[in-house]
Amino acid sequence: MLSKYPVEHCMYADDILIFSRQLDLTNVKQTSSEILNNIFNWSLTSGAKLSLQKCSILHICRKRQCNNFNFSFNNIKIPTVNELKILGLMFDSKFRFKNHCLYIRNKLFKRLNIIKFLSSRYSFIQPNTLINIARSLLLSVIDYGLPIYGHHAGSELKKIYAPYHTAIRRSLRVFPTTNVKNILAESGMPHINEQLENNTLRLIPKIYHGSNPALYKDLCSAIRRKRTLKKPSTIHTILQYANKLDINLKSKLSVTSKYPPWALDPSVIEDKLMSLNKTSTNSIAFRQLLMLRENELRSEGWKFIYTDGSKNLHNTANAAVLDNSKTINKGLLLSPCSVYTAEAYAVK
Repeated sequence: MLSKYPVEHCMYADDILIFSRQLDLTNVKQTSSEILNNIFNWSLTSGAKLSLQKCSILHICRKRQCNNFNFSFNNIKIPTVNELKILGLMFDSKFRFKNHCLYIRNKLFKRLNIIKFLSSRYSFIQPNTLINIARSLLLSVIDYGLPIYGHHAGSELKKIYAPYHTAIRRSLRVFPTTNVKNILAESGMPHINEQLENNTLRLIPKIYHGSNPALYKDLCSAIRRKRTLKKPSTIHTILQYANKLDINLKSKLSVTSKYPPWALDPSVIEDKLMSLNKTSTNSIAFRQLLMLRENELRSEGWKFIYTDGSKNLHNTANAAVLDNSKTINKGLLLSPCSVYTAEAYAVK
């Protein structure tokens, strides 16, 4: 539906994000109108509902004077907002993440109250325990989306320093004027800039093995680009880190299955025994029907591989064997893994 338009899109549950980079706002309005019209017509027959009241437009532009983007569909005006929250990240019209840094700052100060309470004079919690709590409460909030907003926020990123450093000082129970380098070295907590670099480095394998066509398109564009950017993107920064580590990111797009399990051909899944109730059917009848079905499949040239996964109080294991009892693969998994994980590993 969207492949014939110069736009990209991302879907999450029942939300869809459509974005495009164009110079002429008139073309954007025309394209958006056609896309909404197609989605609206599709919703009339599919049972889905297009909620225009929840739709909004974010125009990202850093020009000093830019025309307002006024757009309406079916006599319903779709508002143009200055900021838009997408999966926990607040994007603004200038792409500076100022409001997002303020949002994180306020959220960190609320969680800082927990550290203050636990580190009071009446508490006997050890500093190592407090540091682990601070890492879980504060660093987890900072880490979410850090490679995206950290490289673009600039000086706005410093706004989250204060609650982060205060939490470390209160956890160590040191003076408020203690040097930042000293408390970071004593606690083992990373500086936010170091955490930004580490999180960006972790994205290299995800970029290399990615299966998102839009992300792969931006990666190829960043590889071909030769001019120096005034404000490099996160993908361009990842390429710079990869070049320093002598990692070649000129990879092919990973191909994934286009068909969900419910759209597979019926011959792929064996469901002859699913009509029998397990509680009311004798096990001997199950075995006879299974042997009969196995003989039918063997006559057609099929080979059998048996997989199984099991779990007890201490271990989780999986195995795969051939029809002649020859073991293909077996192994132990971590004890927290469920039996479903073991079954998946056995099939894999």
